[in-house]
Amino acid sequence: DREKQSKTKLRVMANTIKDLIDKSSNVIIVGHKDMDADCVGSAICMSNISLALNKNTYIIAKSGGIESMINDVLNKYSKTLDNKHTFISENEALDILNDDSLVIMVDHHSGLQSNGQNLLKQAKRIIILDHHRRKADLDVNAMMMYIEAAASSATELIVELLPYFGKNISISSEEANIMYLG
Repeated sequence: DREKQSKTKLRVMANTIKDLIDKSSNVIIVGHKDMDADCVGSAICMSNISLALNKNTYIIAKSGGIESMINDVLNKYSKTLDNKHTFISENEALDILNDDSLVIMVDHHSGLQSNGQNLLKQAKRIIILDHHRRKADLDVNAMMMYIEAAASSATELIVELLPYFGKNISISSEEANIMYLG
């Protein structure tokens, strides 16, 4: 039964991600250059999961660029978002990176496309959550990859994992709007 296999796979992925987050000193979420709505939505969703697991969590969004439409939305919701999420530059991420940091790539799996290229070169612990068809030449040394080309977006991929992380994940209407855009 495909649905049963799919639910089992989701639970395994969620448990693996939870375990990796639990064993990390902090979590740094990276998107692709010129982040679009899906990239930002998946980063915010992943940040909520990590924060619910009581980890210091950072999203690289102050370098690498953001598409203007989603940037306008981020500015509009900045009060709500900035109270919960920590948006940083890649240089700030490099300052807090250590051997136990977990770097989570969302909506991409190529170092060349990343808004955290240098971070990916130095990070010891990387996971990839993406919905794009996998490239043959993977240039990132990831300890876990969840690349599901059947998903319509990276946000959808991560939202499907939410039920497996328990009930203490709160998502504001502003965050939900961004995730829906993705």
